[in-house]
Amino acid sequence: MQAPVADSDSSPFDSFISRMSIQSGPRRFEIGIPMRDGAELAADVYLASGDAPAPAIVEITPYDKGRSSMITDEAAMYQEHSYTFVVVDTRGRGKSEGEWTAFVNDPADGHDVIEWVAAQPWSTGRVGMTGLSYMGWTQWAAASERPPHLTCMVSTSAAGRWQEEIPYTHGAFQLFFAWWVYGTRRRIAEGHSAQDIDWDTVLATLPYGKLGDFINPTGRSWEIFTDQDRLDEFWMSLRFDDRYSSIDVPCLHVSGWYDLEDLLGAFHHYEHMLAASPAAANQYLLVGPWSHVASRYPSRRHGGVDFGAAAAHDMDAEHLRWFDHWLKDGGPGLDDVAKVRLFDPGRRTWRATQGWPLANSTLSLYVGNNDGSGVLLDTPPATE
Repeated sequence: MQAPVADSDSSPFDSFISRMSIQSGPRRFEIGIPMRDGAELAADVYLASGDAPAPAIVEITPYDKGRSSMITDEAAMYQEHSYTFVVVDTRGRGKSEGEWTAFVNDPADGHDVIEWVAAQPWSTGRVGMTGLSYMGWTQWAAASERPPHLTCMVSTSAAGRWQEEIPYTHGAFQLFFAWWVYGTRRRIAEGHSAQDIDWDTVLATLPYGKLGDFINPTGRSWEIFTDQDRLDEFWMSLRFDDRYSSIDVPCLHVSGWYDLEDLLGAFHHYEHMLAASPAAANQYLLVGPWSHVASRYPSRRHGGVDFGAAAAHDMDAEHLRWFDHWLKDGGPGLDDVAKVRLFDPGRRTWRATQGWPLANSTLSLYVGNNDGSGVLLDTPPATE
C-alpha cells in the first residue's frame, strides 16, 4: 500500500491525514515499504501527535512488529512527545516479504527503510533509530550503508562482534542459539517455549548434529550458524571493523554489566566508533547493573541483589533527551551529560567520566609473604 497523493489545494501532510482517516484514535496505519529488489517490508506507522510533520524514530525487528506490548507502549511514548514511530518486520518475518535469514539482508534493507521514512509527507526528514539486541544490530547494519537521513541512534545491547561473542565465542558454539533459531524458525513467532519444551534437557542430551532436525527451521539461519564456524569472509562482511570511519552518526550506546548475550558487542561498536568515526565526539556510553532485556527496561535488582533506586534508571527519559537533542531544534542539550556513565556495582553508585577506558596507567602487583600471610606488594619480594 503506497501513501496517497496530495490534493493540489492542500499540503501533502494534510492530504495524507485526510485520506488515511486517522485524525483521531491511535493514529496508526500499516504499510509496505518497498526495497530496492522489489520486496516489501511490513511496517506499522504511529503518527506523532499534532498536525505537522515530525521527526521519525525507526525500529526494525524480527520479533513481530505488532506482537509485543513493549512496542506499542514505546510507540505511544514517542507519539506523546511529538515523534512518529515506525516499527518494521525484518525480511521474511511477520508480514514482510522475502526469505528470513538472520543478519544477511539487514544492511541494505535498513538503508532503504530509513530513506523511505525520510521521504514521507509526515516526516521532517530527520530519522533516528532505536532498539535492543537484534534491533540494536539492525541500527548498525543500516548505518553501515550510510543512509543520508539517519541522524542519530540509541543502540542497546547491540549484536555485531560476530564469532568473538556470538554465535560462536572464540570457536565455541553458543547452544543458546538453538533456542533462538527455534523461536524465529517460522514467519510468525511461536515463542521460545512452544510445546512446553524442556530446553535444558534438549541442549544437554541431544547430539549437536541432531539439533537442526529438532528445530526444523525455514530459511538458512541455522545452516549458516552451524556451517560458518570461523571468522571467515562471510562473517567479516557483516562486521564493520574497517568501516566505522565512514559511519558519521551520533550514538548513545547502552548495555548492562550482567548482559550475558551482547555486552561485548555494545563495547565493540562503541570503541570502534570512538577510535575511527567522524562522529567520535558524539559517542556516549551508559552501562548499568542490568541483564540483557533490563538494559532497556532497568530494574534496581539483579540476581537477588538490590542495587538501590539509582539503578532503576529512567530509560524513556534518556531516549527522549537524546532524540530531542539531535532530531528537534531546541532540545534540552547534552552539556551536563557525561560522555561515559558507568554504574559501580560494588559501591552501588553511578560514576561519570569523559573518557573510556577508565584506566590510563598500569599497576603491577606481586605476591609476597608476610609472616605466613599472603600480601600484594608493589615491588618484587626480595627472597621469593
